Amino acid sequence: MTPEMHQVIHQIFSCPYSGQVRRAYLERKVLELVGLKLNALEQLRSLSYPLNLEDLDGIYEAGRILACQLQNPPSVEALARQVGLNRLKLNQGFHHVYGITPFRHLRNCRLQLAKQLLVTSKLAIQEVAHKVGYTSCSRFATAFYQKFGLNPKAFQLQIHHRHLSET
Repeated sequence: MTPEMHQVIHQIFSCPYSGQVRRAYLERKVLELVGLKLNALEQLRSLSYPLNLEDLDGIYEAGRILACQLQNPPSVEALARQVGLNRLKLNQGFHHVYGITPFRHLRNCRLQLAKQLLVTSKLAIQEVAHKVGYTSCSRFATAFYQKFGLNPKAFQLQIHHRHLSET
């Protein structure tokens, strides 16, 4: 199971909505999970160079490590050693399995968790940034904007407004 799949499952279990909105949200998340699984299977099938199962396990383990160590992630070299791969194989494997570099994967994990925290918690934006591993609020805001098209404050206000109109 990929880190993205774990994240969607976590979102399903921590659904903040109720009633019809909850049902629609959960249906969307289940479809997202199915899509992620199908995508993972397709990526495995279409790898352009052979990865043995041990290498593949190492790449998925590296993805899980990055997703779990958002505040203090290992360097690419340390991560490769930790999962028993060399740096080149880790980078190439990440690109083939996830379509991105390990660093981009870390950034995506951080931003997805930040988005979830902005939806489900009352934490200040600075606290969210710190919780997901950003030491600079401005770098967090820039990365969030690049990923989601809104700065964190605007996103938080949009969610708050949406929640008020549903109640």
